[in-house]
Amino acid sequence: MKFKVLIAALAAAAIGAPGAHAATYIIDFTGADGSQAAFDVTTADTMNAVGGYDVLALTGGYVNGDAITGLLNNPNQPGVSNNGVWLYDNVLFPGAAPFIDNYSIVGTLASGGTTNLFVNGLSDYELMVSPAGGGYSLDSHGAATLLGGVPGPVSAGGAVPEPAVWAMFMAGLFGVGAALRRRRKAAATVA
Repeated sequence: MKFKVLIAALAAAAIGAPGAHAATYIIDFTGADGSQAAFDVTTADTMNAVGGYDVLALTGGYVNGDAITGLLNNPNQPGVSNNGVWLYDNVLFPGAAPFIDNYSIVGTLASGGTTNLFVNGLSDYELMVSPAGGGYSLDSHGAATLLGGVPGPVSAGGAVPEPAVWAMFMAGLFGVGAALRRRRKAAATVA
């Protein structure tokens, strides 16, 4: 009986094992001067202390053809950091207007520079680029839209365990099965 309970507990733990929780959004920016940017943003699935969601990654985006290579780390998240060029918090507010505050989301660029997107007012988004040598090479005001889902499990059916979790689950079931066989064999020998 104890082994049946153990098997049920192992199965429940493996099925309910935490998977990758995040939400992915696309921020699409079009400046009044024709500049364009797209940010693929991945956020945490839980609301932070300032009422938004911590941005965990920027991937697959571009700013006027310059690839975004990552997110500039914010050591004070969700608070504000200053890297000498930008004041930024890397926080997204999905479902709100505006969906970025007057602090920015800052990404690193393939050219070695950084870019940030923030809001001036309620709907005037501003995109700025700082090249590797410093200064500003782009300062554009325009419109931005947020496309994507609500923070939560990546798959609609719930969290999907990673392959390592499945491997541990299968190893555990194999071990429990081996223990049951050994116990049955020992019980048959005694009888």
